[in-house]
Amino acid sequence: MREILHRLLADRALQFYFFATLTILIPALVLGVLGLAYIWREGWFLWFGLGMFTLASISTILRLLLMRDQREKVEEELDEEFEHLSPIADWSKHDNEVWRLSLKNISERDLVETPWPDIWDAMLLQIAFVAQTYNKNEKDARLAFTVPEALLMLEKWSREYRPLVLENVPLVQEVRISTMVSGSREFEKWNARYKSIKPLVDVIRVVVSKGVALPSAIASTLASEFGGHLTNHMQGNLKQLLFEQVSQVAIDLYSGRLKLSEAELALYRKGIAKPELTEINPLTVMLVGQVNAGKSSLINALSDQCVAETDLLPATDGFARYRLTLSEGLEIDLVDSPGLDGKDRISDLLLDQAVKADLLIWVSQATQQAKSLDRGLIDQWDAYFDKELGRKKPPILLVTTHNDMLPPVSDWNPPYDLEYIESPKVESMLGALAYTRQALGLDKNSPAVAIALPQDDFYNVDMLKDVLNIVSEEGRAAQLNRERVDAAYSAPVVLRGLKQAGAALKSSLAIAFR
Repeated sequence: MREILHRLLADRALQFYFFATLTILIPALVLGVLGLAYIWREGWFLWFGLGMFTLASISTILRLLLMRDQREKVEEELDEEFEHLSPIADWSKHDNEVWRLSLKNISERDLVETPWPDIWDAMLLQIAFVAQTYNKNEKDARLAFTVPEALLMLEKWSREYRPLVLENVPLVQEVRISTMVSGSREFEKWNARYKSIKPLVDVIRVVVSKGVALPSAIASTLASEFGGHLTNHMQGNLKQLLFEQVSQVAIDLYSGRLKLSEAELALYRKGIAKPELTEINPLTVMLVGQVNAGKSSLINALSDQCVAETDLLPATDGFARYRLTLSEGLEIDLVDSPGLDGKDRISDLLLDQAVKADLLIWVSQATQQAKSLDRGLIDQWDAYFDKELGRKKPPILLVTTHNDMLPPVSDWNPPYDLEYIESPKVESMLGALAYTRQALGLDKNSPAVAIALPQDDFYNVDMLKDVLNIVSEEGRAAQLNRERVDAAYSAPVVLRGLKQAGAALKSSLAIAFR
């Protein structure tokens, strides 16, 4: 909000000072030359006022000619500068799509133009819109939540919207809602009447004061127009923030993310964590790839360069889990998995574990063109998350190995800068990355690193660790989403519900047979 105000002031300051100089400073200089005493003695104040009126008329005409389209231009620039609220990090793909549709609905329905007395009804309409996107086939979509979820929604919305209001609305703690509503109504009523007679009032003031009141009248008009636009725009921004915050909380409500509060989620974490673990668990990073893709060599490379001793954790079904602490304090559980070999049992095992991970490192040989096994598992992975709309898909970090074996094979003299095509070897590595992305169905901008691990002569492993640190932020969001969804349907929650139901049944029977 502050940046928007500064931008507006900067854009209009030059024009404001120009017209203020033309209508106020020049007459003041004339008064200084002639002398107030002489003008008063000769009775020339009325003529002086008429002269100022002429200057003001010229200024107004110039202003209308030069600033005819200025208001629309400023409003467009301010709309572009407005920073919308960011989507929640641990939202699923479906949640993000609902957020996009919510912003579109706010714009298409012009909700920011809603008068303050009607703002509550408009908020309910926006909540109903979000509800309908999650429960399209339900008659009462707006009521598709439990009582605890509704209470948590109100708590969350008020907690998060309050600091936005305190930061962006001056004197908001001093002005009551009733004062704003009644004041707005009275202002609109009397302002309309005043505008209709304002030209006559100005003329009378100028004539009665013999021209003395003309400078202040002109300055007041300029300041009113200048400040009124700011006030309207501030109210528009406040309403935009309001509807966006309501939309975010509604998304949390109807997506099922409000089954547990942050405190309840913390208790769930402590319940599933081992005594030696902290409240936030290490990221589970799973290695996936075909047989002989180089997963074991990559584990050795990361283990040799980690900043803490590597611990082997218990695992089953051919999965090995290692606890590593990399640079920047990133603690991960690195999970080695059986290689893809075309067997359905292996694919099912991999999918079952992959959807429980926070981040996947997909390892693929740069020299191998056959990627159908990888693509098949990724298609299963995508299908799972397309069905589980409330779950956030963990990020995939693509790693191509055996880059030292790409043509020309004899030309291997690292380091190489992959930002520039400086040699045939670099061109081959970039080509292998692009081909693997396309073959696996990954986005062309998805994170990917080309490495080589010949006889402990590691190439680009440091870059891999840097990218891993960056992608870990999205992995942390996927972890939070998974914990929140799993906690909502965990055994303690179910048992608590059964216990409450049993208590209610016991009470009912006691009343019935009293």
